[in-house]
Amino acid sequence: MTTPTETIAAPAIRASRRRARLLSLTILGVLFGALAAVALATGLVVAADQQYEGRVLPGVRVAGTDLSGMDRDEARAALSAALAPYGQGTVVVETRAGSEEISYAEIGRSATIDELAEQALAVGRGGESVDRLVSGVRNAVRGVEIEPRVVIDAAKVSAALAAIAARTDSTPTDARVAYRKDGYTVTPAVPGETLDVEAATSTVVAALSTTDAPTEVTVTPTYVPVEPAVTTSDAYEAVVAAGRMQGVLQLAQGKDRWGISAANIRGWVSLGYRPDGSYGPIVDTAKATTLIAKLAPKVERPAKSAKFLLGKDGKVVGVVAATEGRTLDPAATAVRVAQALLARAQDPAVKPAPVTIAYTPVRPAVTTAEAEEAAPLMKRISTWTTNYEVSERNGFARNISIPTKIIDGTVIGPGEEFDFWKVVGIPTAEQGYQAGGAIINGHTEPTGAFAGGICSCSTTIFNAAVRAGFEILEREAHYYYISRYPLGLDATVWLTGSTGRSMRWRNDTKYPVLVRGFASPGVVRFDLYSVPTGRTVEFTKPLVKNYIAAGDFTRYTTTLPAGAARRLEYPTAGMDTWVTRTVREKDGTVVRTDTFQSHYAKVDGLTLIGKKPDPKPDATPEPTPEPPPGDGGVVPTPTP
Repeated sequence: MTTPTETIAAPAIRASRRRARLLSLTILGVLFGALAAVALATGLVVAADQQYEGRVLPGVRVAGTDLSGMDRDEARAALSAALAPYGQGTVVVETRAGSEEISYAEIGRSATIDELAEQALAVGRGGESVDRLVSGVRNAVRGVEIEPRVVIDAAKVSAALAAIAARTDSTPTDARVAYRKDGYTVTPAVPGETLDVEAATSTVVAALSTTDAPTEVTVTPTYVPVEPAVTTSDAYEAVVAAGRMQGVLQLAQGKDRWGISAANIRGWVSLGYRPDGSYGPIVDTAKATTLIAKLAPKVERPAKSAKFLLGKDGKVVGVVAATEGRTLDPAATAVRVAQALLARAQDPAVKPAPVTIAYTPVRPAVTTAEAEEAAPLMKRISTWTTNYEVSERNGFARNISIPTKIIDGTVIGPGEEFDFWKVVGIPTAEQGYQAGGAIINGHTEPTGAFAGGICSCSTTIFNAAVRAGFEILEREAHYYYISRYPLGLDATVWLTGSTGRSMRWRNDTKYPVLVRGFASPGVVRFDLYSVPTGRTVEFTKPLVKNYIAAGDFTRYTTTLPAGAARRLEYPTAGMDTWVTRTVREKDGTVVRTDTFQSHYAKVDGLTLIGKKPDPKPDATPEPTPEPPPGDGGVVPTPTP
């Protein structure tokens, strides 16, 4: 059995279900319609993309230029033509020297063509199809306007303005200083001006960065002053400083003083740029060095080796201290002088103390310490004596005794060289030397050479040195053999003009050598003292070859009283000789083997016999000197 309520509800439910089915059908219809519309829109977008692939969509313009349907290259070409005026124009620069022009093209003013073309191609691309369709329809109807943009190359602007500045700037003029006898004169400096390139660049870039800039822009740049490198004030200050420098300056070494005049200093001082870039006085150290070098003879002193004192028994009993030598260093002294002068220039109150000269110390060959160490061990290691006849041929012994006394006490340090002429010096009449014997045209002239006979001294010390085993550096035989010397072991010394020969030997041991000389009329002896090394010396018997006997002759002369005779030359045979020396160490090791070769010329004997003068004597040519002298000395240079 049903109730009324149920009867009424059933029809309502059925009606409700019909409405729901109808609503569902409606919704399905709408959905199918929407899908159809989307499909349609998508189709339209796809079709448009296919039609405008790589091309600008309809309605796109740049600065009024329609780019619709153009590809990238076409769009760029159209924009280049349309926007070409952006690169056409002139910047007028009003300089102090007149107007200068810079073209827009020169400074790279142009539109951003590539950028604008890409922007045009991008319009309407991307997003949902419906949105793109709507956007495309709207763009086609209304259009899209892209604003152009202008670019300028600031670096080119700056370069162009810098070129103008180079042409129009006024260069400053430095103050000039000239020195005259009455002092310095100053020509004032003149400031310059330079265009402010940085500020002008900013102005030009700002004026041309807008798209509506006119085709001609006028710029009036500012100029900034340029100070000269040397101002008038700098010049006057430099003059005052230079004036302070030009006083007398003293050089000092110990208690010794040497003055440098203001006139000399004035010649060294000039005005210019100094190493630190400032302007002021400059000292020419090269000129100062030249002047200071002239002081060398007054400043320098040779080193003096320590000397040995001998007792009566011939033993070393003490030492005389050595003296360090010094060699002037002009360049280093000039630097010190320049520093002192510049200090005076900076402060007028400065009164510079004497400038201490710079020098290089010279070590003595034998120091005091070395001599004191060797003294207790020193003994006589060699001696040689020569006996001679006192005559006019040797200045009556003076030409032998004087050099012997000079040599006496000489100390030869380890490795040091004995040079006869350096030790003895050039003979002078003030020392007491006289004329002596010389060989002229193969014959002896008893007074043909100044200091003739000095070779008795050189030969004697040579024999002492050669028997001590020392290294012989220079030795020359006499013109002819002199019988008072060992055959093949003589040593002449001579000087003729700028040429000559010396006798030299080297102390090749590690100990100092003391040379003692003893002379009395007719005798000369040299003793060598050192620390004994155990060396032994052997000589071969002289080997003689090419022997030529000498004759003995007489000659009459009117220079002697009639019947009087005088032996002028003794007969001396000519020959070549060789003497070999072997020096060995204490253990028998050979130190050296050397051979002394000598060539002796033949000299015939000659005796002069006096006779009465002939009524008409024959003319006799004057002899020409022929060096070297027979027994050493200083021979006058032959006259052609």
